[in-house]
Amino acid sequence: DTLVAPERTPVALLPVVSRNFAAIELMRKAGVDYKQVRFRGMTALDVARQEGDEALLRAVDPGSRRL
Repeated sequence: DTLVAPERTPVALLPVVSRNFAAIELMRKAGVDYKQVRFRGMTALDVARQEGDEALLRAVDPGSRRL
């Protein structure tokens, strides 16, 4: 829930936008539910889908099968 930068970006979203797979895994292990992390009306899962990167989508939500 912590927000950073002038844009008030959720800290948990930073590894997603930077494609830092190790940090995404660490955040998930710490209890982050990327389906609940929201920024500008989109979830982190939506952000991963928008990127069009299946590896990123699976890192954010291992249960996802497709973009």
